[in-house]
Amino acid sequence: RMDRPIRYRPSARPFRSSTMKASVTIMHGCNNYCSYCVVPYVRGPEVSRPVQDIVAEARALADQGVKEILLLGQNVNSYRPPEWKGPALVPLLEQLELIAGLERLRFTTSHPKDLSPELIQCFAHMEKLCSHIHLPFQAGSNRVLKSMRRGYTREKYMDLIGELRKAKPGIAVTSDVMVGFPGETQEEFELTLEVMRTVEFDNLFSFKYSDREGTPAARMEGVGRGVLAAFVSADAHYSMDRAVKAGTWEKIPGRSLSECTLGVIGVGNCGKAVLRRARAFGMT
Repeated sequence: RMDRPIRYRPSARPFRSSTMKASVTIMHGCNNYCSYCVVPYVRGPEVSRPVQDIVAEARALADQGVKEILLLGQNVNSYRPPEWKGPALVPLLEQLELIAGLERLRFTTSHPKDLSPELIQCFAHMEKLCSHIHLPFQAGSNRVLKSMRRGYTREKYMDLIGELRKAKPGIAVTSDVMVGFPGETQEEFELTLEVMRTVEFDNLFSFKYSDREGTPAARMEGVGRGVLAAFVSADAHYSMDRAVKAGTWEKIPGRSLSECTLGVIGVGNCGKAVLRRARAFGMT
């Protein structure tokens, strides 16, 4: 039931994607209540694990040969353990960096409204923190962002990107974007494309809006379905253009440029989806 949040309890065991990498959950739940999202209703409010528990788990993983750890949370940069009065992701990263044998640290997912100057500066001075951040922007229109209850503006998001690239030149920036949100117009969709062109994300996960029962957005009128087809085409063109600019493709005999490009930018189902879009619009 949507009016009775379920207490979500993560597994005590970290996820191992290989002998070298592991994912460690540092918090669960969400306090943001974005108008389209069901997570706060099904996972409950944010609950952060104690720092000492996470450090002990990371140290044990490093002792087993793990070299890279990904810190996980629905809104990881609002990590706030019981023993701290404020956000504590920066102190946690500082302690994890001291672990012998551990070589790389990552964290995801970040929320723009909680990305602090202190956390941005970690990319400038922490040797083990990988030069990458996943920072969803969701929409380029301030009206749509307000309707989504995202808690930031287009201008604030662009300022954050500027600060990140100032602190760590060449940092890889990936993001999420949604299209077809209730009431979204063609003009607002163009603002989203403008953000994509300006930032030049290293990878972009694009989604069409779909109702989640019980959320405020599901009760809104005027789902912007008219912009969906335009976005599918623009997203595929954007993905190929971004890869070519980055010099991430190699010419393969007998294959087109777009096929080569899509082959290197796509990973798993995401890459297949982009390739299907490109073929549907006659781009390969």
